[in-house]
Amino acid sequence: MKLLVIEDNHRLRKTLVDVLRDEGYATDSAADGGEGLYKALNWDYDLIVLDVMMPEKDGFEVLAELRDAGHATPVLMLSARGGLKDRLRGLDSGADDFLVKPFEMDELISRIRSALRRSRGTPNPVLTVGPITLNTATRSVCMNGEVIELTAREYALFEILATRHNEVVTRDEIYEKLFDERDETVSNMLDVYIYKLRQKLGKEHVLTRRGMGYQMTGGGEFRQMRLLPDSIRWRVSLYHTPRHRTGDRRLRRAPSEIPAPGHQEKPPTPVPGHGFYPDPAPLRRPRGSAPPTGA
Repeated sequence: MKLLVIEDNHRLRKTLVDVLRDEGYATDSAADGGEGLYKALNWDYDLIVLDVMMPEKDGFEVLAELRDAGHATPVLMLSARGGLKDRLRGLDSGADDFLVKPFEMDELISRIRSALRRSRGTPNPVLTVGPITLNTATRSVCMNGEVIELTAREYALFEILATRHNEVVTRDEIYEKLFDERDETVSNMLDVYIYKLRQKLGKEHVLTRRGMGYQMTGGGEFRQMRLLPDSIRWRVSLYHTPRHRTGDRRLRRAPSEIPAPGHQEKPPTPVPGHGFYPDPAPLRRPRGSAPPTGA
């Protein structure tokens, strides 16, 4: 999940960003209302932590312009002015929550999780994907009753995929949610975290959709192989059989190109003007048949 912290107090802003990053959230920051509004309008965030009293634009102005632009991003407002009038103004302007300074970081994190669950339409903090259980309140992952130890970044990646399980999530979407502005853009960073996640959860739960992205499943897709017709199952099993066990050159082809049992292949056409075939390997032809012209 990716968050934006808009806070003019440097010390508090740095503390908030560090705490949220330690919790596994990719977090960007802005030092005033103008910069924060620009980032909120031009980047996709899952939640915005917005201070009220700031230079240039205060929090109420930023929130109003954000909602006027049609953005429904959840907003949690922070303010040292904890009067009823200010709280009502913030909530009536479109804020999802209002927290009065000073506050405990544990309470802030809990409110952020609650707002994120409401925005996804899943108020229940427990999400189940096949044998895997995700608890967003405790940020824990269990498989078949056993706790799976994940780093903060691995958990963030798993949460992105699990909250959209059985859907294909593109690499661009994952990059946008998993990494923040301090992370260097390295093309294989995502591949590394996908590999680590598969090591701990099993590759059958994190599928690669070539040219599209990744998909979190309960693992049932692999069991569907038993339901395939005999002819298709034969081709798939033949394709996946190690070549040294069969000695058949056809195994280098894609499954769709492997002929069915009993099918007689035509010999390749010789190259005109040459007395050999493009493939230097010996041609297998039916016993008793005459060699092609030019051989």
